Amino acid sequence: MSITFQLCRIPIRTDLALAEPLSVTGTLRCRKPFVIRCAGESSSTAADSDFDAKVFRKNLVRSKNYNRKGFGHKEETLQLMDSEYTSDIIKTLKDNGNEYRWGNVTVKLAEAYGFCWGVERAVQIAYEARKQFPEEKIWITNEIIHNPTVNKRLEEMKVENIPIDEGRKQFEIVNKGDVVILPAFGAGVDEMLALSDRNVQIVDTTCPWVSKVWNTVEKHKKGEYTSIIHGKYAHEETIATASFAGTYIIVKNMKEVNNSLMTNKFYALDFK
Repeated sequence: MSITFQLCRIPIRTDLALAEPLSVTGTLRCRKPFVIRCAGESSSTAADSDFDAKVFRKNLVRSKNYNRKGFGHKEETLQLMDSEYTSDIIKTLKDNGNEYRWGNVTVKLAEAYGFCWGVERAVQIAYEARKQFPEEKIWITNEIIHNPTVNKRLEEMKVENIPIDEGRKQFEIVNKGDVVILPAFGAGVDEMLALSDRNVQIVDTTCPWVSKVWNTVEKHKKGEYTSIIHGKYAHEETIATASFAGTYIIVKNMKEVNNSLMTNKFYALDFK
């Protein structure tokens, strides 16, 4: 569930943020990938050098309008999930030692399958939110997880996506007293600030393993290290992690790493 994360234990270099020649033969280039931004909030706050994202998140977690532990409907929601996301095939396999033969085809059940713990927790809390707030307007900042069946079920529960216009999330449509779900992948600092300013009820389903990575990059920032984040640079989870980082580089795969090394070029990915 969580982003694979690596640390480059070198001091932060100011030239990573500038399009200036490096000491090697290559040249640093900056590119800005497509990324959905927030409308209706002041993103300059999060970018301010005096802004402490860790302190902000800690205060948010302690506020009365924030919940990340569910609402006491766990047993009921887990029963609903079991009825929707289990199948007769799985039951047959389990009843026969995780292996069964249909005709000339033998099917074996993997040792690890289905939702990981973080995903199951996120879906459960999202389902609980609708039961806890049966009449309130409920929004979600992104897909809760990348599973069409789960996302369709939330649509049926009248959980609506924050609308997007020209690449910008329209948080101004969210009213005081509305409920907003943060998905398992988490949300960037700018989005949390926008929601906090609007005094909404935040239901945070972020996987704890994801937020653990946020704590790690914050430590790197204080230690003046460059964080190397392994992931897709426009993915929600990567964007959220980068928003808590100081100086960072994002790489998607070994080919991208090797190409950077071969050409002596690195790309600083700027989500600000």
